[in-house]
Amino acid sequence: MVIYPMREHEYDLVGDVNGQKIKSIFENLKGGTAAGVDGIPINLFMNFLSILMPITVLLCNKVLTSGQWPSTWKTSLFIPLFKRGNRKAHENYRLIALVPAL
Repeated sequence: MVIYPMREHEYDLVGDVNGQKIKSIFENLKGGTAAGVDGIPINLFMNFLSILMPITVLLCNKVLTSGQWPSTWKTSLFIPLFKRGNRKAHENYRLIALVPAL
């Protein structure tokens, strides 16, 4: 078993989430990736962040203060992605997880 150290994040989720925190997070995301399990491509948020910002801030603060996460945020779809070689050999695949965009 391989144990990886936790990565440090520059995002401080203590206290209220504000527009600057949301903007910082989305600016550091890699666009052009697959849509999340919810079908929403991350580029949608990146392109319309100024419009989606108020509701995103409100939603994040509501989740953090209530401690209740939407059930759809707890859903992932694991997909085996072929790397190379023999398609019948399981070691030639890696799993990717599609998670909700928000």
